[in-house]
Amino acid sequence: MKISNISTAVPKKAVSVEEAVRILNNVLTEKYLIDRIEGGDFEGGRVGCGYYISLQNMNHLYEMIILKDYKNAKITEIKINDIDFDKVDIKGKIIDIGGGGEGIVEKRFKKNVIAVDKSLRELTETENVSLKVASDGGALPFKDNSFDSAAFFFSMMYMPVSMRIRNLAEVNRVLKNNSSLHIFEPRVICRNYKPIHLIKVRMNVKTGGKRVNASYGSVFAKKSQNLSHFTKIGLLTGFSIEQVNDYREWFHIIFSKKLHLPL
Repeated sequence: MKISNISTAVPKKAVSVEEAVRILNNVLTEKYLIDRIEGGDFEGGRVGCGYYISLQNMNHLYEMIILKDYKNAKITEIKINDIDFDKVDIKGKIIDIGGGGEGIVEKRFKKNVIAVDKSLRELTETENVSLKVASDGGALPFKDNSFDSAAFFFSMMYMPVSMRIRNLAEVNRVLKNNSSLHIFEPRVICRNYKPIHLIKVRMNVKTGGKRVNASYGSVFAKKSQNLSHFTKIGLLTGFSIEQVNDYREWFHIIFSKKLHLPL
């Protein structure tokens, strides 16, 4: 299927975001596409009150999402060996954002975890005893000050930058004072970046006394898959840095939420 522009409201070599969602069978939302365009991950822009995506990027998305054809995709692959998650200490009642799929955090901390994921399918495929909630991490259905800790285990890599910030701000809201936030992410160095760029991460993790082979893949957020980016957005959303564990291919940042009393 060759995609062409059917609207006069956008540039000739582009497709409106609304039309893109329809062509992709609603697999991606308008908000997601707009966030990616604004972050520079997809080529496109704004016209009037709407947004558009370039025909070239739209055709790439169609090939990957609808046709399952990745021959034209630019992919950076990362292999991470021997993550010993059993040595990670996360205390109290934990909210795990993006906790579907392999459920690494849940396998380790079991009933102490509430796993949150936008995908109901990912949650139902997770085999563990944790409570599971299908929800957008940027609009959590929990009261303020509900959790002792929060975790993002290789889940922020799926989010555009603006979505990451919304998720962190919302997690800050539901965390108690003197709580901890744990972010685990791969480090991706990309030279000659050009949209659309994918990252694929394969890893071997020890969690709950067992070995798990996990695989993650997503669109690469431009210039935003490094340690400095995540420390910056953590500070931006009201957290303080407690500890940084740098393992070359990946890193683990521990933030804290503290009550700041007025002077």
